[in-house]
Formats: sequence, structure tokens, C-alpha cells
Amino acid sequence: MLARTEQEIKKYWKGSLSSPVVSICCIAYNHENFISEAMDSFLMQETSFPFEIVICEDCSSDGTLEIIKKYEKKFPTIVNLIVSKYNGGMNKNFDRVLGVAEGKYIALCEGDDYWIDPEKLQKQVGFLNENLDYYLVAGKNLKRNGNDLIPFDSRWNKKTTDFDVKDYICKLFFHTSTICCRNYNSKRILTPDYELMQRDQHFVLFQSRPDCNKIKFLEEFLSVYRMHPDGITKTPAHNNLNSSVNSHVAILREFNQYSEGVYQKAIEYRIREFEILRDIYNEKVIGRKILKGGKHINILIKYYLRIKLGLRPF
Repeated sequence: MLARTEQEIKKYWKGSLSSPVVSICCIAYNHENFISEAMDSFLMQETSFPFEIVICEDCSSDGTLEIIKKYEKKFPTIVNLIVSKYNGGMNKNFDRVLGVAEGKYIALCEGDDYWIDPEKLQKQVGFLNENLDYYLVAGKNLKRNGNDLIPFDSRWNKKTTDFDVKDYICKLFFHTSTICCRNYNSKRILTPDYELMQRDQHFVLFQSRPDCNKIKFLEEFLSVYRMHPDGITKTPAHNNLNSSVNSHVAILREFNQYSEGVYQKAIEYRIREFEILRDIYNEKVIGRKILKGGKHINILIKYYLRIKLGLRPF
């Protein structure tokens, strides 16, 4: 556990915790081996403003809850622990943590990931305060597989650090653990289909507004995404391509209605990409053996969209 005290963390804060500037939103389930590293990375943040840590524990079968309670006891005015009487699943837990977030801004990080920059929040909030047409700041992260740390930057255009919602629609280019954004819409629970929805993607899209839809990408490593056998990307639901495609398509169609068709062309293009990927997987276009091409799949999909169907993203 971090050696800092509440008084040391709050030393340079301006304002009251009753009105936190940032809500750090974390969901945890069976993260006994990881949650301390996540909590310490939140509490090491050096800020001039108050923040709260809202953590929803989803009825773990290991010692996760007991560990979080120790943090709650040591940092009672910073840590807001939400407990569950039963396991509701990741998406319900994600909605719950957002539903109690009071901050002007929201920062996301799951209980098995962690931050590595003690000034992460200060940098992101500082940028958002000065740039009112931007609603979200993200950045690079590291993938951790065992003891190996692999740099990760999936921007489609690495020559720029300025993007918008349309770019995010066409390619998800940052990890959830690097996000800090304006809290416009966190309490609006939309689609009840918890099994299908990719809640983090849903959150990013619906936090935007027509007059505030820009995304800043910091060329700095902000967090570590941990790969392990019990992580979300290893679950059967996450790896079921048909379910994943259905989820993405449902989100995009819902967002198209919410945004009143402002991004319709980009959304239609992205939906066709997902549908073609699904058809490839189900051997309707080229054949499942094409999946062995791995990184070449996206190239083939774009070729099919542009040459065969005459579609372009914008």
C-alpha cells in the first residue's frame, strides 16, 4: 500500500472533495493480485485539485474486497467503495461506477490495469480546462504480458495528435486506461443489453457533443494494460467475433440516432467494415483461411469496401 497519507495527497488541492474535479472510475472483480497496484497508481497522482476514487467491487470470490476496504479505511475521504450483493457482470458494474461519479471530469482504469505517470490527471485536466472544444484526452500505453512491457500506439495517423469523434468511429485508437474526459453524460444509461454492449466504446461516443467532439492524444505513456488469463480479452464473450460485431454495430446505430445523423457516413462505413469482417469469419466472402493473415484482414476489408462497393470513410 502507498505510504502517502490523505493529508500529503491533499497538500496542494484547491477546493473541496464534496465537489471533486475528477472522478477516477474503477471496476474490480477477482483482482486480488492486481488491485493494490491500481489503487496506488491513483493515489500517487500529484494534482492541484481534488479527486475521488469510485471503485465498484462486483462480489469477487477472492480477497479483492478485503484489500479495497483497507484502502478505504486509510483514505476515507478519497476512496468511495461501492459493494455488490451479487455478481452483476462487467457492464452492469461499469454503469454503476459511472452512475455515482460526481467529478467534472472522469478518468477510467480497471482494477487489473494501472497508471504510470504521477502527473497524468494534472496534464489531462489542464489541457481540457484550456481547450473547451476538446472533450477527451488519451495517450499511449504499455501492454504487460508477464514481465514484458510492449509499447502500444494504435493511432491510424501517427503524424498528428488531434482527432475527433469521427476518427474514433472509424478506428478505436487508444486504451480505456488512458482516458480522461468531460463528464457530460455518465448517468445516462442507454441500452440495457449488458451482454452485447462494449461499455467503454459506448461511453466514449456518448460523452461527446456536437460543439465539443475533439480528442487530444498525448504522445506519452500513461498506463499499463495487463494481459492475463482472467482478463476481459480472454473471456469467451469477448472473443466471439459475431457477438463483438453485433455489439459494435448496435452502439454505432444508437449513436447515429443520438447524434442526429451528424456522423452517419462514417458510421455506415464502419458498420460495413464490421459486417464484412463477420462475413469473412463466417466464410461468406473469402473464406475463414483468410483469418490466418492476421494484420492483413483490415487491408482486405478496406479493399473490398472501396473497390467492390465503392464506399469510402468520409
